[in-house]
Amino acid sequence: MVAGSLVEHGMDKGWRAWKHEDPPEPPWRGGESWPQALAWTALSAAAVATAELVARRSTHLGLRQLTGKRIPAGV
Repeated sequence: MVAGSLVEHGMDKGWRAWKHEDPPEPPWRGGESWPQALAWTALSAAAVATAELVARRSTHLGLRQLTGKRIPAGV
């Protein structure tokens, strides 16, 4: 949950720094155009996937250091 919150805030700040405007609202809510909404969605998905990968990998490494054992498969 912490990683998700950090990614969300980071994405918002990154979009504002890049475009100098708020992140786009979905077009069905009267927001920006479809290309901008799709770009925002793609960037968000990539950021979330990266955060999940880093969090999972860090957890595995930390648990291995604490216990000295490998993580069971499927966890």
